[in-house]
Amino acid sequence: MDGALSDQAGASILSGTNEPAVALAERLLQLTPGAGERRVWLGHSGSDANETVARVVPAATGRTRMMAFSGAYHGGTQGSMAVSGHTAQEGSRNQVA
Repeated sequence: MDGALSDQAGASILSGTNEPAVALAERLLQLTPGAGERRVWLGHSGSDANETVARVVPAATGRTRMMAFSGAYHGGTQGSMAVSGHTAQEGSRNQVA
């Protein structure tokens, strides 16, 4: 038990490069079809994922528009709230550049 716990100390998949994160990334790449260069990004939350998609997809594709489900919850960060279209987040959505 002590060995298992000590192996995990500081080994959060979200804390940077470490063996569990590398193993997970390699496994995800094995499972994901496609050719060419592929990358794995590990984030902390759905908000992180949505914020990253909003930056990476336009940079990679040149597309300037994004589709989101109006009224859905996309996260608690300003960027994520901006795409939600939920009336409770209206003030935040209007403040995002």
